[in-house]
Amino acid sequence: MSVNDLSRPAFPKRALITGGMPYGEKELYFHHIGGYFLHADIFARFLRDRIGAENVLFVSGADCYGAGVVLGYEK
Repeated sequence: MSVNDLSRPAFPKRALITGGMPYGEKELYFHHIGGYFLHADIFARFLRDRIGAENVLFVSGADCYGAGVVLGYEK
């Protein structure tokens, strides 16, 4: 097998990468960064290097509504 036989993977022209945040009623730990954000951040940086930073959007958000969040806040 020669080098010319190997094909490079095709990358998208644009990419949207999301990272969900942990639920608000629970205590945050250091592993939440690695579990929720680190993998997505590495992938976003990789794609920015391949297809250009202007073509990659990395966003995160939270959905912290409900009785559990209110009770956790009141503690």
